[in-house]
Amino acid sequence: MENKNFNLLTEKLNAFIKKYYVNQLIKGSIYATGLLIVAFLSAVFIEYFFYLKSPAKPILFFSFLVGAVFILINYIIIPLLKISRLGETIDYYTAAKLIGKHFGEVNDKIVNTLQLQKVAEKNPKEFSLLLASIEQKIEELKPVPFQLAIDFKGNRKYAKYALIPILVLMILSFTTPSFIKDGTKRLVDYNNDYSRPLPFNLNLENENLRASKNEDFEITVVSEGSTIPQKAFIEFDNTRYKMRKTEDGKFAFTFKNIQEGKQFKLVSEPFISSNFEIEVLPTPVIKGIEINLKYPEYTNRKSTTISNNGGLIIPEGTVVNWKFSMIDVDSVKIFSNDTGTAKRLDEFEFSYSKEFTKSTNYLVTASNNANNKTESVNYNINVINDQYPSIDVQELADSLTLKQFYFNGELNDDYGIRKLNFVVKKNDSLTTTPVQISTGGTQENFYFTWTTEELNLKAGDEINYYFEVFDNDGVNGSKSTRSKIYSIKVPSKSEIKSTSSKKSEEIKDEIEEAIKDAKDIQAKIDELTKKVLEKKQPGWQEKQQLQQLMEQRESLEEKVKNLMKKNSDKNKLQNEFLKPDPQLLEKQKQLEKLFENIMDEEMKKLLEEMEKLMEKMDKNQFQENLEKFKLSNEDVEKELDRTLELFKQFEFEQDLKQAIEAIEELQKEQEELQEKTDNKEEPAEDLKKKQDELNKKAEELSKDLEKLQEKNEELEEKHPFPDQKEDMQEMLDEMEKSSEELDKKNNKKSSESQEKAQEKMEQMKQSMSDMMSSMQSAQQSENMEDLRALLENLIELSFDQENLMEEVKTFNRNDPAFVTANQEQKKLKDNAKMIEDSLFALSKRVVQLEAVVNKEINSINDNMEKAIKDLADRNSVRAATRQQFVMTSTNNLALILDEVLQQMQQQMQSMMQGKGECTKPGSGKPSASDLKKKQQGLNQQLKQMMEKMKNGEKPGGEGQGQMPGMSKEIAKMAAEQAAIREALKEIQNQLDGEGNGGSGEGMKKLQELMEQTEEDLVNFQLRQETLQRQEEILTRLLESEKAEREREYDNKRESKEADEISEKLEKIFEEYKKKKEKETELLRTVPPNLNLYYKTKVAEYFNEI
Repeated sequence: MENKNFNLLTEKLNAFIKKYYVNQLIKGSIYATGLLIVAFLSAVFIEYFFYLKSPAKPILFFSFLVGAVFILINYIIIPLLKISRLGETIDYYTAAKLIGKHFGEVNDKIVNTLQLQKVAEKNPKEFSLLLASIEQKIEELKPVPFQLAIDFKGNRKYAKYALIPILVLMILSFTTPSFIKDGTKRLVDYNNDYSRPLPFNLNLENENLRASKNEDFEITVVSEGSTIPQKAFIEFDNTRYKMRKTEDGKFAFTFKNIQEGKQFKLVSEPFISSNFEIEVLPTPVIKGIEINLKYPEYTNRKSTTISNNGGLIIPEGTVVNWKFSMIDVDSVKIFSNDTGTAKRLDEFEFSYSKEFTKSTNYLVTASNNANNKTESVNYNINVINDQYPSIDVQELADSLTLKQFYFNGELNDDYGIRKLNFVVKKNDSLTTTPVQISTGGTQENFYFTWTTEELNLKAGDEINYYFEVFDNDGVNGSKSTRSKIYSIKVPSKSEIKSTSSKKSEEIKDEIEEAIKDAKDIQAKIDELTKKVLEKKQPGWQEKQQLQQLMEQRESLEEKVKNLMKKNSDKNKLQNEFLKPDPQLLEKQKQLEKLFENIMDEEMKKLLEEMEKLMEKMDKNQFQENLEKFKLSNEDVEKELDRTLELFKQFEFEQDLKQAIEAIEELQKEQEELQEKTDNKEEPAEDLKKKQDELNKKAEELSKDLEKLQEKNEELEEKHPFPDQKEDMQEMLDEMEKSSEELDKKNNKKSSESQEKAQEKMEQMKQSMSDMMSSMQSAQQSENMEDLRALLENLIELSFDQENLMEEVKTFNRNDPAFVTANQEQKKLKDNAKMIEDSLFALSKRVVQLEAVVNKEINSINDNMEKAIKDLADRNSVRAATRQQFVMTSTNNLALILDEVLQQMQQQMQSMMQGKGECTKPGSGKPSASDLKKKQQGLNQQLKQMMEKMKNGEKPGGEGQGQMPGMSKEIAKMAAEQAAIREALKEIQNQLDGEGNGGSGEGMKKLQELMEQTEEDLVNFQLRQETLQRQEEILTRLLESEKAEREREYDNKRESKEADEISEKLEKIFEEYKKKKEKETELLRTVPPNLNLYYKTKVAEYFNEI
């Protein structure tokens, strides 16, 4: 019990002691916090403002650390140890005194009790007495709470020592964070000195300062601070270099081809950085590559060595040996399909070898142990196998004819070309034609001409063709390559008809449009003529109008050219595959000639003259040429109108002929099908299918006949077209009935319907054939009658005009007969107008009438109009001249109509005899003998003409069938002499081409003499000198005939077999045709300026000889 009470006392004292030290810890923490913050802020303050250098900054830093440690030990650690009863603590007596000071009633009681306990422990005899005293005192102390002697709240008065520093730290952290941050950073980094802050700072952006040798190394710097420097320098080797400014606040400097380490500073006043050092690492360098190529034996090529070029083009199986020259290299690797390591030969050289059988890329990499960087080069090895030969072909062909094709092309192979074939596939058969080329080479060009005539192509046929080239591959065998496969698909008859019909409609529309344009031009010419008459001189406005007229005329000419081309294209397509009727073919050619003659060369010359006159502004000449322009445009308008009608007529006749042929073909197919139906050669299903196809053809035929009827209605003079609707419908019904019976497998009734359909077809064919024959015969007869009547009227007009002209020649200026003559001339003009209308209507039906007819008619009207004016002005000389021109045109026109009449009579006779085309006589080559005979006849006619003129007769006399004025004989003589001259020129060209040009000068002289005779004939200047010249011409022709016989004799001695020269004949014929075309063209341009009719006659003469 005694111990227990004393133990309780000691426990209470121990608790007090512990609380005492906790209180000490609390108070120490407050002091430590305040002191540490003050010490920290003091140190930071000193560093932040004074930028201490070594050794001051380390001393400050470590002093702070020592002080901080001391504070922590004294105020924190020691109290903690005391609390844990580690180390020396206050004893009970001290604790008792502290408690006694706090509790007055206790005073020294605790101390006394402790002392009594101590005495009792030393004097056991007195223990009992002392124990009682201790117990008494303990009982007195029990109510006293010792721990209350320590009041934690008493530490509040010390809190200010911590709170104030903390508050200051927080304020500084928020208001001037750099003070805390920068000061602390610099204080902690006590080994480095910091300069006082500048307005900016230069910082390196490079991650490291390691550079590869022999390479450029760039230093990049960025500025940080309140201001941005405008210049920066780098300092090394005791020299400053200006850095280049890349952007605001950024600078760069490049060390070129750096070889060794460098120390440098960054400078931008007042900033100077500390030293930086660049470390230079050795760089692997591939200095050179040498490659030895060992080719395989099949190439027959010697080994070659290539330097510094790793890209290779090699044959398959080539062994490649590399030798590399290196600097600072420890290892070389080659990466391709696999990885290889080059063998080291010495310090600088490596080698590697490999055989290649296919193309690949390879990469060579060089590296060393000091630098992670590698040097690499990438190359391609293209392994070439023996390639297939290649062929490139270009084809040139007329899109409208499928007869002649031209090819040129290029052949290529890597080692040699063996042969080239041209292959044609028709149906299932192949035809191979070798093409001549030079073999063995690696590149060849070739040219090839192919004609399809031997294939006998028909409408609907289709063929394929291509070229095939072979190489001389001796290892794998000869390989071949085909060109693009070309194909020819001949249009079917229906396609050709459809295309032709479409083009015909386009042509008709364009002709009508051209007629409108011509009328518009005519109206503008009249308007311009009226303006010119009202003014003294044509002005700028008239000049512009004329310019527009000429442009319109040129546009019209372009349209006519397009018409000619379209018509020619259409005819080519039809004639090549449809085999046109000979009579229609002849009309087609004449119609093409009409297209060609719509626009003439004279108009072009007239336009050129008018363009010149526009600058001179000569009213009289301007007005005269404007009148010519008007007449010429009237000719064009009439020719276009006439051509349109003739084109419609030709189209009707052509479609009629094709319709008859279509009925005949349908009839034949129906007959064949009937035989199969009767004999039951095929199943009823197949027969029905064929019958249905014939039914479709019949329906198409019905539509074609309806279109044919419509085309007949479009003609100005319609033909009595038979009504076929009833027969056509009956035919279609029977054919449909036949198909139905076949569907029922009733062959007998089907055959009966097929037979009835054939009968209707025969009726229709016969009806249309009769209509066509009668139409042609009746039309021809009617045209001939109209032509005879016109010819008689022209002759009568010529006589009347000549009589009036002779009468006018006798007038003097005051002769009253001028009035009567003027009235008579007007009457003749009215008669000429009637002839003009009749002739124009006839020209729309007779294609043989040429464009010159309208020109002569216009000439007659123009000169008659001027003659009337001259008679009114009592100018007999000019009136007679104009009347002479009227007679000339009238006689020329009569001559033309007479010849056309003769042609029509011959055609009529041929039709009656049932013959086809007449071949041209004398289609052989002209000879000196033929020309001599023609010249003899011409000289005889000229002598007779001059005899008549001596006797006072006019050329041609007054006999029956003769014409006054410029007679038919003179017209023929002028044309024949020009024809002989052109034929002679052709002989000269042939001799020059054969190398027999020795007689060239004589030939030219002979042609000049003939030209003079032509001029005399045209100008009516027949003199004795003309006869002498003609005799000289004949003598020279006799000499030419003799020379020709000698040449023929020599040629016979050197003649060859006909089969050897047949190919040359075709070429000679082509050259001959070209020469004739050139000569005909030359006739239009060389003197004398013959009338177009005579030029035409000479051209016909060339065709005959």
